[in-house]
Amino acid sequence: MLGTLTALHADPPPDGAPRLTLDECVARAERAFPGLAAQRHKILASEAQLDEAWAAPFLNFSATGAVGIAPYARGNPTFSPDASAQNPFDTGYGTLVRFSIDTGVPISPWTWWRIGRVRDAARAGIRANEHELVKARLELRTNVRRAFFALQLARDSKYLLDRALGYLDTAEQQLESTRGADGGTYNPNDRRQLRLSRFEARARRAEAEQGERQAVFALGMLTGSGEGVDIVDEPLCPYQTTVHPLVQYLTDARLGRPEVQMIAAGLAARRAAVDIQIGQYFPDFALGLNVSYSDVPSITQQVNPFAGGNQNYGFWGALVVARWNFEPLANMFRARAPRRAGARAAVARGRRRGHGVVLVGVSGVPGGHRRGVRRDLAAAAVPAVAREPPASDVRFQRRARAARGGHGEV
Repeated sequence: MLGTLTALHADPPPDGAPRLTLDECVARAERAFPGLAAQRHKILASEAQLDEAWAAPFLNFSATGAVGIAPYARGNPTFSPDASAQNPFDTGYGTLVRFSIDTGVPISPWTWWRIGRVRDAARAGIRANEHELVKARLELRTNVRRAFFALQLARDSKYLLDRALGYLDTAEQQLESTRGADGGTYNPNDRRQLRLSRFEARARRAEAEQGERQAVFALGMLTGSGEGVDIVDEPLCPYQTTVHPLVQYLTDARLGRPEVQMIAAGLAARRAAVDIQIGQYFPDFALGLNVSYSDVPSITQQVNPFAGGNQNYGFWGALVVARWNFEPLANMFRARAPRRAGARAAVARGRRRGHGVVLVGVSGVPGGHRRGVRRDLAAAAVPAVAREPPASDVRFQRRARAARGGHGEV
């Protein structure tokens, strides 16, 4: 019966606008919402940072090169025919080509431990961004459902209020006919009550129209369809669910909420950052490799290895090198400050989301106090708008009391 009546009162959809179900609205929103795409790109950026953490220790190359001209310099350390030239370029000049490549591979165990902690921090960043994507998707689905059900509620409210206005018009006509009939009883207060009820119903219908426009706008914005969006013509049905004990909901929230997982990943990244700073206390040892080459045809090559100033050479070598940024006081503050700040930030986030007291203190209190805590939590979970009467109801009661002389309650 309710479905038939709803079909009779349904407003015509915009031209060319398909009627979408709730699942179709959610699917369109997930495809069109830019926040989800941004979160996916953040995950890709975190994965790129992890790849960089794997490849960076082996790609630490340094290359230098030079190309220029050099004057002729013939002879050897004992005699040179160009030693008395006033201007070196008077003897001619040639090209100069020189380059050098350096690299180093870490060999100290604590250096590799610190590099491993860098990778752990990158993995924690990936986990945090993945849970942030889940959070954004859940929030999007919640907003789509809220707009969808709000649109259904607004249209059903318009239908019911239209029927109520029809009943009020019929009642007022009957009252007028009773007034005009011979021997009929007529009370002026009844007509005032009917008019007051009609004005109240019109005000409620205006609120329903406003809610419908807002819901259509929100649903169109979320799904990317704009104002050309419409939903299926179905009545707003009650949601069937089973109410479980409060402890089960608290446990599910603690284990499944993405915000909690994001905090855990953030703490893991901060611990890794602290370990990286602790590793700065020790020097880094590495196997250094060097390849150098120089070719200057205008300068005579010296075959004597003990001759200085040889500009034509090519060699490679390997040696153990060390680097130590000895800053014990600065490293101490770098190691302690992130740990303290990370712990305080986690506690602040937990308090802001209301998880700290709820997840810890409910299961350990006596039965009577536990029921009181659950009652307080239930009262806190209900929005303030639902606990307080609407402003229109308050105005209606005030008007009714004024019409009845200020006595009694409606």
